[in-house]
Amino acid sequence: MDKSAKILLIEDEVITAMSLIMDLKKHGFRNSKYVSTGSKAIASTKELMPDLIIADVSLSGGASGIDVAAEISGSTGIPIIITSGYEVEDLALRMDVLNNSHFLRKPINVSSLIKLIESL
Repeated sequence: MDKSAKILLIEDEVITAMSLIMDLKKHGFRNSKYVSTGSKAIASTKELMPDLIIADVSLSGGASGIDVAAEISGSTGIPIIITSGYEVEDLALRMDVLNNSHFLRKPINVSSLIKLIESL
């Protein structure tokens, strides 16, 4: 993925979100935005038109990052990286609703994240 890619991060933990945004910027991805709720993510998508979505599975208020990412990406084919502290086996059935999705376990290894983004 090109460094000019627009990345939408859906993460309700502010420290985690800010850390990931800073890591993305350090690696040249300067066009990133984070939102903390599913409703903000849906609204921001219309504004940002992201090339990539990075979504935490568990969002505040009980929202599911998988459901939000699926609603946003729809049939557009936007690549999605799901992050979670849960095992991927536990999420596999839920992730089936997503096209073009990938999984990274938390805590996120920044090097692995950057390699994955660059491969998309």
